[in-house]
Amino acid sequence: MYQTLLSRRYLTGKVMPLMAALAVALCSAMVLITWSVMGGFLKMMLEAGRMQIGDVVISWPSRGFAHYDELVRRLEADQDHPTDPLIVAASPMIETAAMITLPGGAIKPIRLRGVDPESYQRVTRYAQTLHWRPIEQPTRYDRFGEDYRLQPSTTYPLPVPSPAADETNAQQVARVLRLRNDEILRILDRHGLSWGLIYDNGLSMTRRNDDTGERRPAIVLGIELSRQNERKRSFYFSRRPFVLNEHGNATLQDVFLPANGTVSVTFFPTSEKGTLVDSVTRVLPVANEFKTGIYEIDDNTALTRLDVVQAVLYMNEARRTVGGGIGVRPDGTPYVLPSTEIVDPARVTSVLVLGVSADRLADIYERCRAIYADFAADHPDVPRPEVMMIQTWEDLNRTFIDAVRNEMGLVLIVFTFISLTAVFLVWAIFWSMVSEKTKDIGILRALGASRRGIAGLWLSYAAAIGLTGICVGLLLAHVIVWNINAIQDTLGRTFNIQIWNPEVYYFIDIPSSVDPRSAVFVAAGGILACLLGALVPAIRASRMDPVRALRFE
Repeated sequence: MYQTLLSRRYLTGKVMPLMAALAVALCSAMVLITWSVMGGFLKMMLEAGRMQIGDVVISWPSRGFAHYDELVRRLEADQDHPTDPLIVAASPMIETAAMITLPGGAIKPIRLRGVDPESYQRVTRYAQTLHWRPIEQPTRYDRFGEDYRLQPSTTYPLPVPSPAADETNAQQVARVLRLRNDEILRILDRHGLSWGLIYDNGLSMTRRNDDTGERRPAIVLGIELSRQNERKRSFYFSRRPFVLNEHGNATLQDVFLPANGTVSVTFFPTSEKGTLVDSVTRVLPVANEFKTGIYEIDDNTALTRLDVVQAVLYMNEARRTVGGGIGVRPDGTPYVLPSTEIVDPARVTSVLVLGVSADRLADIYERCRAIYADFAADHPDVPRPEVMMIQTWEDLNRTFIDAVRNEMGLVLIVFTFISLTAVFLVWAIFWSMVSEKTKDIGILRALGASRRGIAGLWLSYAAAIGLTGICVGLLLAHVIVWNINAIQDTLGRTFNIQIWNPEVYYFIDIPSSVDPRSAVFVAAGGILACLLGALVPAIRASRMDPVRALRFE
């Protein structure tokens, strides 16, 4: 009982113990914030890898492989496995390098994926990544409802104010946003579109031709690729593209890419040996833009329909005639040689496979290998199982994932060593307090307190300091992590400081969640550090002679 009462009295009666609790709070907050950001970064990496390509990729780059439709059927037939179905869906894909010419004339290399929209959606979360869609509620940071997608109709409901002489920067930004919103909605109205129709265009990767009414194959760009979308905290502001005329003057275009924008894509077909055969340019309308939250993908990736890429890269089904011609008999009379028509089946470079759970990745991988081995045995013209590239999404990103894990471990070790200063601070404070409370220790011993009880008093006091510091530290860490993106935005607006550059750190947003297991581990470590710091002073107090302690001046 006396241990609890004295611990509370000592904790609230002096400033130095509160300084020790503050040190514990700052150290625990520092470790938990670092762990949350880096651990969240790794978690986002793992989730993003699976979201983009599924669990397993069966690939043969460059020339690709045939009969992929049958392979897809065999893989999806695993859903009917009598005891242990592991595969949920499969989708064919061609991934190739291309050059894109954007509105305004900018040219940049991209990674182009030709996919079948329906099966691609089953394997990935493609539909959820389409950015231009109708939304009913503002996004988390859109406090003023500035997002274009909130407008349900094609008539802008708010008046667009004229510029005032004393217009502030904030008022100017708001006026420009309203003007552009009005322009975009007028473009949608002119082309008979709505946010719902643009979303449907993205799902099908097609767009209606205004002149003929026919639907044309279209392309879906990463949200950062066109450089026309300025990322703000609450939404994307779509700027008008401009072109330079012959005099070098910039002319703004009345274009909103998903409504009336087009891009030119240059493909580079290759031979079976990988040499360049030709370059083919196609003009494709833009159906929508996607946002994965991964800057590297959003900045250099585009999607279009599989049949478009197959036709341009000469990977579609082709028919050729073998034999034929004119022969001569021994008697000198000519005759027609027999000919045979051969069908070369269409090819793809990859088949993406989604399994039942990321936790069973090894089992899904082995099932895919077994299914492909049976498939290859029935088709001698496809690569053998021994050489076919069958990899999990972890294998494809192994180097980067391991580097992040190692870096996270190194940083945590360094910060843990820095946090050990709290141990020595508690040690110094408790050593001083034991000397100061020598008479109190003598009185307690004279009243019958045991050596173990005296040691327990100081250790319980240390635990109280640790618990107080940990509670404050965990609260501080949670507040910072939950609001870390808003904090970065404030620093950027106020001091022009950009801590998290998406071009460097891969993701657009800073991870902003705390793992409860990490919080428990940090809390236990903080209390243990306080107990270690108080251990030697507690032993010293327990070994004091009560007579000498009572005579202490």
